[in-house]
Amino acid sequence: MRLLVLSAYNVLRLLTWPVWALWWRLRRSSTRWVALQLRGSLDELPRPQKRWQRLISGMRAPRRSVYELRRLCDRIAADPRAQGLLLRVEPLEAGYATLASARRELERLRAAGKQVVCYLPAEASQRELYLASAADRVLAMPHAGFSVLGPSAARTYFAPLLERLGVQVLVTAEGRFKTAADPFVRAAMSEPEREQLGAIVRVLYDTLAAAFRRSRAEQPRSPGPEASVERVFEAGLFGAQRAQELGLVDQTAFDDELPTCVGLNQGEQLVAHDRYYRRAAPRPAALRSLRQRKKVAIVRLLGAISERGGAGAGAGIDLHGTTAVLRRLAELEQVAGVVLYVDSPGGSAVVSELLHREIVQLDAKKPVVTWMGNVAASGGYYLASATRAIVAQPATLTGSIGVVSIRPVIERVLEQLQMRREQVSLTPYADLNALTRAPSDAEVALLRAETARFYERFLEVVASGRKRSRDEVYALAQGRVWTGHDAHKNGLVDVLGGYYEARAALAALLGSAAALLDPEPMFVSPQRREVPSLPKLTAPRDAALAAIAALVQKRTEGAHAVATRFDEALGIGALHDLWTLAESGERVFAYGLGLPLLC
Repeated sequence: MRLLVLSAYNVLRLLTWPVWALWWRLRRSSTRWVALQLRGSLDELPRPQKRWQRLISGMRAPRRSVYELRRLCDRIAADPRAQGLLLRVEPLEAGYATLASARRELERLRAAGKQVVCYLPAEASQRELYLASAADRVLAMPHAGFSVLGPSAARTYFAPLLERLGVQVLVTAEGRFKTAADPFVRAAMSEPEREQLGAIVRVLYDTLAAAFRRSRAEQPRSPGPEASVERVFEAGLFGAQRAQELGLVDQTAFDDELPTCVGLNQGEQLVAHDRYYRRAAPRPAALRSLRQRKKVAIVRLLGAISERGGAGAGAGIDLHGTTAVLRRLAELEQVAGVVLYVDSPGGSAVVSELLHREIVQLDAKKPVVTWMGNVAASGGYYLASATRAIVAQPATLTGSIGVVSIRPVIERVLEQLQMRREQVSLTPYADLNALTRAPSDAEVALLRAETARFYERFLEVVASGRKRSRDEVYALAQGRVWTGHDAHKNGLVDVLGGYYEARAALAALLGSAAALLDPEPMFVSPQRREVPSLPKLTAPRDAALAAIAALVQKRTEGAHAVATRFDEALGIGALHDLWTLAESGERVFAYGLGLPLLC
C-alpha cells in the first residue's frame, strides 16, 4: 500500500513539474547580492528552541550558527543569478574552532565562483578580522576601531582569597600537566602550566598570522613592510586608515554606500538573507526514490559531564538524557551513522565511563565519528576515544588525559561561625566524604589510590580507542591540553577539519551505503529524563553541609560581583562550581576545570 501511495505521489510531481519550474523561476530574487549579519553568539550547530524562547530571542540579536551560514552559501552557489554574499560582521562571541568552520564556508563560496565581501561597521577584534580575512574584499566604516593584540591565555589564581575565607582545598591530580585545579591551591602559575599555555598560544598566533598572510597573498592590499603580519600585532589599537595601511581592509564606506561598493546599479538593492532564502527556494525534484534515504544523526554534546547536567539548554551533558538518546539511535533503522559533536571540558569520571560504554555499544551497531568543537578535553576526549574517527579544528582544545580529585575543607569556616559537627561511627572511613574536617594521612593515601585507579582506566580507554600502547598514550597524557593541530601530529586526532571531514569519515566507514544518505543531517539534542536501568550515582549532602556551602557561597558573592563587573574571566565564580562538584558526593573528575580563556 505504501509503495502505491509513493508511486502515485511521484507521478503527480512529474506531471506538475512545469508548474513547479515556473513558480520557482518567478519566486527567485532578481537581486544579485545577498546580505547577512553576524553579531553576538555564533554556534557551530543550530540550538533547539521552544516557542517562547524564539519569541524572546526575536527581541535581541538572533543566535546564528555555522550550519545556517553553510545552507545559505550552498543556496547562493547554486543560484546563477546570485553574484555574491555581503557579510556584515559585528563583535562575535565564538571560539576559534567555530570561526575556522565559518571561514571554510566563505572559502567554499568563493571557490564556487561567487564573491564574498565582509563589512566591519564598528569595532573589530582579531576574531572578526580572522573571519573577514576569508573574503575577497574587506570594507570598514571610516571611523571603525580595531583591536589586534594577539592571542593570549590567562588564568586567575585565588588560593590566598580562599585562605582568608577559611576554606582549604585538597587537590590530588594525576599527570604533570593536570593543572585544572591550580587556581584553588596556588598563588601563581606553575612551569608545566606555562609550558602548555605557551604551546596553545603559539598555535593560535600561527593560525591568525597564516590567515592574515594568505588573505593578502590572494588580494594584495598594501605591499611593502607596512603590511607584514608582525606590524599588525605591533599596531595593537588603530583606526580604519591604519587598517588599510596594514592590509587588513581594502576600502572604507558607510552603510548607505554598500550597494555601490559591491557594484549594484541604481535602483538595485541588497536582499536580506531570510527574504532571499524564501524567494530562492530550491528546485523541487521531479522524482523521489521509492526507498527512503537514511540519515546521518548529529548529536550535540555540549557542556560539563555530570549525572544531572547543568541549568539551561545545552548547559551540560547529563547521564540519563544522553544515554536515552544513544540507545534510541541504535534502534532507529533510518539512522545509518552518528556524528557526536563534542564541545565539553569533561566532568564526572564515573559518568564519562558510563557514557563511553554507551557509545561503544552504539558503535557496535552503526559507525560513530567524533567532531570536536572549541573544547573537547578530559572527559570530552574520554567520550571521543570510543568512536572510530576523531575530527578537530587546529584551534580546538583537546587532550587533557588525566584526572583530578578536589576536596574543599571548611573546618575553619565552622570555627568562625561557632559551629561544630560531630559524628559517631564504627568504621575507620565512615566520614571520609565529610567536608568539615581535613582528612587523615591514611585517608589522603586512600584518595590518591582512587585517583590513580581512575587515571589508569583513562589511559586504558584511550590506548584501546586509538590502537596504541599504554606507554605511548602515557607520554601524551599527564593531563596536558593540546591544540587540535598538535593533537593531530601526535595521533590523538585523525583528521583536521569540521563538518565536511566528519561526514567524509563517516561515509568512508559506511562504504557503498553512503551514496544513499540524505544530504541533510538530523540534529539530536539530549533532553533530561530518567533511565530506570541506570544507577543513582550520588546523593545530595545533608542539610547541614548544604547550609554551610550556602554560607561560604554568600561570603564570596561580593568578590564575585566585583570580578564580574571588571572581568568575568577572573574565575572567582569557579568557586561556586567547586562547591557544586563537591556537594555531588563524587571525588574524582576527568574535568578540565577552568580551561584558560583564549583571547
